[in-house]
Amino acid sequence: MTKRSLLICLGLVVLFLQTGCFSISERTDPGWLSKDVNYYRGTHFDYWILNSEGATTVGTVVCLIDLPFSFALDTILVPFDFTRDELNRPAPECATDTIKYAAMSGDLEKIKTLVKDKPDLVFSKDEQQNTPLHWAALDNKKDVVVFLLANNAEINAKNVAGWAPLHMALHNGHNEVANILRQHGGHE
Repeated sequence: MTKRSLLICLGLVVLFLQTGCFSISERTDPGWLSKDVNYYRGTHFDYWILNSEGATTVGTVVCLIDLPFSFALDTILVPFDFTRDELNRPAPECATDTIKYAAMSGDLEKIKTLVKDKPDLVFSKDEQQNTPLHWAALDNKKDVVVFLLANNAEINAKNVAGWAPLHMALHNGHNEVANILRQHGGHE
């Protein structure tokens, strides 16, 4: 390999690492928005910025430049993310975490038991301000959505991204759940 080829390769590696900045930031700063996203953190953040209503022109350009590099870097780091996240994921320690995971998995019997003991859990929020209704709508858990609504879950609660449960259902193509939410007064 010639000296020139080596410099070009080194330059490409530096460019790759510098422009995949959201991938690196997402893994090193615990305060970033998508810390609960297990894989493709930088790509997810770029996508989130590009789809947000308040994205500036400069922010959009930066994200468009960063996106392919973040995707490539995220792909390389998937095994790292998987082992780190799976081995270090804490078990649910409180009722708020338990109802969140039950809503995500569609475990209606668990949710019924939890709500029977603590009715206020339908209003609980995680660190991203998602309610159990957000998680049920996101994961297309129709029976859980119906149960939570019957127990006075806040239908238009907003998370830190400003999304209500209806927005999450629509964004993921869960039209049946979205219709249920609309029938109960849900809006984006």
